[in-house]
Parts: sequence; structure tokens; C-alpha cells
Amino acid sequence: KDYTDVWIGASGCLAALLAIFAWRMPAPASRTVLVLAGFAVTMAALWSPASSLAARFISASRFPLLASFESSAALRLWDVRGCSLSASGSHATHGSRSAEIRTAGDGTSYPGISLAVWPRNWLGYRALCMDVETLPGSVVVLWVRLDDKPDASYDDRLQTRCALQPGS
Repeated sequence: KDYTDVWIGASGCLAALLAIFAWRMPAPASRTVLVLAGFAVTMAALWSPASSLAARFISASRFPLLASFESSAALRLWDVRGCSLSASGSHATHGSRSAEIRTAGDGTSYPGISLAVWPRNWLGYRALCMDVETLPGSVVVLWVRLDDKPDASYDDRLQTRCALQPGS
């Protein structure tokens, strides 16, 4: 995500320089080439944020479904810490793709994923449903946390531990 910010900033600077050079060019053909190049750089820089914004709108329009993993833009809506998140064609229960989350499994990390567009007021909800499949062999502990406020304290959020048996 940090590289995306650098790319967008550098592209904005490049597009501005191309516009300045185009303004000073005496030949119309050179001016047109520079303007088109600036437009192409701007579109390339804005592609990733625009696709993420589109994924947010699509997610909101599919309510009560809060998230899917059908596109790379939808995957970018997740904040991933201490693990890896990728789309998989296996075990999909809605659409054709599911999320595959891999942790280091060393017991020292605190891996987690969180969705950037969670509802902030959970009063109207009766349930949160997730389809989860774990690898055979051992019980996996999944902590579910729902916040009504950013950085909510323990007494102002739902936080519960779920021990998942191997399988679906």
C-alpha cells in the first residue's frame, strides 16, 4: 500500500511536468503527444484506487453480503497482518472464489485480517455468518471482533473466541 502512494504521487508529478512542457511546446503535434502521455500516466496511477472504490460500491450494493473474494480489487479491501491472503477456486460457497489465509504457525505472531468497510453500527444485525474450512489435523482458534467505534475498548465491542474443528 505504501508503494501505491509513492506511485500515485510520482505519477501526479510526472503528469504535471508533461502538462507544463506541453504548454511551452510550439509545435501542436508535440503538445498533443505530451498531453496524451500525461493523460495515460494519470489513468494508470488512478486505476488501483478507482478499482478499490468500485469494489467498495459493489460490496455495499450486495448487502447483506459484506465481502467476497471475486476480484483482486475485492482482496485489496482487506487489511492483512501477520499472514497472507489470496483468492482460491476451492471451497467457494458464494461466487466462484474463496479466501485462502496462511499463517506462519509459529505461535509468536498475532495474524489477522480485517475488512476496511465493516458496518460501524451493528445494532440492526442479528447474526454474522461466515463459511470457514480448516485443514485437517488440528483445532484452529478464530477470534471474531466487531467494533462499533474505531479502536473500541474491550467493553465497547464484541470479541469472541471460536475453536474450529478440522473441516467445514
